[in-house]
Amino acid sequence: MGIDPFEGADTRFFWRSPTKSRRKGKRRQGVQSRQNRLAALALSTLEQLEERSLLAADVIISEIMYHPADPDADAEFIELMNISDSVTLELENVKFTAGIDFTFPAGTSLAPGARIVVNFADFQNGSRLNNGSDRIKLEDADNSTVRDFTYDDNAPWPTTPDGSGPSLGYRGGNPDLPQSWRASLANGGNPSGSDA
Repeated sequence: MGIDPFEGADTRFFWRSPTKSRRKGKRRQGVQSRQNRLAALALSTLEQLEERSLLAADVIISEIMYHPADPDADAEFIELMNISDSVTLELENVKFTAGIDFTFPAGTSLAPGARIVVNFADFQNGSRLNNGSDRIKLEDADNSTVRDFTYDDNAPWPTTPDGSGPSLGYRGGNPDLPQSWRASLANGGNPSGSDA
């Protein structure tokens, strides 16, 4: 007598709808797509935070010509410097929102140790620096503050940058304090160069 291979087995046939399988596959694809989008968003956010952190750490306002000597009243400028030894800073859409109006255009970057000068001719919306005291504010592309301080033309601040020829040069430290600044050695300052 032969052996029934199905003896004692559940011989019912289970049929799975191909439509349901496709739906599950689409759901899995949808979940994976959302996960990919979230991962890309997280990476983009992280990159923005890193760039913001780099700007705050490595870019300084290194020189200000706020009151040029007569007759060249339009020789105003602000100089930025990248103090990093290795990181190039992206300045696209970084902007001055106090003191002057100016937004760095697309493709602007600042190599390690390099300087970039914003001249009076580049100031936007008819802005210019105050010949006395003025606030200067630099913001990143996301409108977060990078630098924010106020200079003055009265002692104990250096007084010769107030119309006598020199610029105001940053020495380091808290930029709101007068001891963090000195008058440039050369009349007219040293835009794009060292004053050492």
